[in-house]
Amino acid sequence: MNSTTPLLSSNGASTSYSNLTEFPPLVLDNGRRRIGTKKSLRTKIQIPLLCYARFTATMAYFSIFPYVALMIQHHSSSRATDIGIYVGLFEVLFLAAQALASIFWITMADKFGGKTILISILLGTIVNSVIFGFTSSLWQMALCRCFMGLMSGGDAVIRVMIGKRCMTETEATHGFSLYSLSGNIGMASGLVISHALVNRVSHYSTILKTSSFIEQHPFCLPGITVGIMSAACAIVATLFAEDVKRDADEAADDTASTSSLQTSWTSLRELISSPGASSTIPSFLNISLLGSAFTVVTILALYTDISQGGLEFSGHKITVYMICQGAFAACWLFMIYPALYQPSGTEKIISSSPVIFLFLFMCFGIMNVLVRSGSEPSFFLFRVIFGAMTVMGPAIYMSITAVYVGLQEVSPSPRELGLLNGVAEAASCLLRLIILSIGIFIYAFCNYDRVTVGYLNWTVLLLAGLSFFVLMSPTCTRLTRS
Repeated sequence: MNSTTPLLSSNGASTSYSNLTEFPPLVLDNGRRRIGTKKSLRTKIQIPLLCYARFTATMAYFSIFPYVALMIQHHSSSRATDIGIYVGLFEVLFLAAQALASIFWITMADKFGGKTILISILLGTIVNSVIFGFTSSLWQMALCRCFMGLMSGGDAVIRVMIGKRCMTETEATHGFSLYSLSGNIGMASGLVISHALVNRVSHYSTILKTSSFIEQHPFCLPGITVGIMSAACAIVATLFAEDVKRDADEAADDTASTSSLQTSWTSLRELISSPGASSTIPSFLNISLLGSAFTVVTILALYTDISQGGLEFSGHKITVYMICQGAFAACWLFMIYPALYQPSGTEKIISSSPVIFLFLFMCFGIMNVLVRSGSEPSFFLFRVIFGAMTVMGPAIYMSITAVYVGLQEVSPSPRELGLLNGVAEAASCLLRLIILSIGIFIYAFCNYDRVTVGYLNWTVLLLAGLSFFVLMSPTCTRLTRS
């Protein structure tokens, strides 16, 4: 495969992942050209720097969840049963803005460079994180979440910048594994920091001797803290981050592609319908949807009362759980995933992911039933299942990493790598937006009709996992035949 290879084969034959695990020209050509070139320390730290930016963005996104319900209750006279609906509506606005901005940021990165866009996104994250804690009404909170969605549309830019720096299969698996792990650690850090600050307002106000200010803005400390950490990341990115350097041949190719920008956009349909992309994008959508749903609903389940289908963990227990998740995620991503990737390839890893999701979705419902019963044997079984889930749960990040690598594998050139990631990210946000809207309706139905919301949530997710399994079964059949 080279830069002149058409996206659609002339004979219309289907292309399998086994042929696409041969990396695209972006990787193979650069790898060939740079043989014998020793990487400098500045070059070696670029992927960790990008993952640091990913950590910061994810931390900023999840940092509001420990106190957003309290903010809604503080700023309005809404009923307790309506707070969850408002939280869901805020996230719908977030996803809508993210979907609109994903392709825009990719286009701007192609035009002005990835570093410029990365710094712009981090600056926007700083402003949004600080302002959100000072909002005083629901419409201001909604506006802040929309703005955060616009900034989060740049996640695809970070993935593309990592992809352009991965010259071999090993570098790609390690790079995207670090990307996934940094997002997981960012999620845990955002939740832990915000929970600690919001629940100790009186303590910190005494130390800072600004009790009147803290009393007037009780939710500002998490935003200020996250804003300072985001500012540190922006400074580091400004000083040390670099765009991918291209040689003369690559610059000429880019000039030619820029002159035919309209042609590249008109070929978007061919790119999406090409054999590799047509298999990878649906997998990206499904795994992204299930992974996001599981992550968010898991957080809610840990906080939720047992009577409502949750586990009612204390803040300390949730913190320990998040730390364990990060540790086991590192094991899955850096030990097990590379070992599975070499003999199995991307498609087999993606095809096995429905089994993991089904196991996890069933675990939470079963654990709530066991805890609700209150007997000693039930509590013993609960601990066994919870331990297994704690170890197996982070395996979902291996599946998510696999679809990132899959997009890298099926991309025919650097420009298409960015466009493919932007389209996949936008489509994923739209799909999650639709599902979340349905979830809000389910939540409202549970509130007004006295249905146990926790059980219904896990039932819906279980059905979604089963549907994913059915959708992936043709792929499994092709693998078996091959």
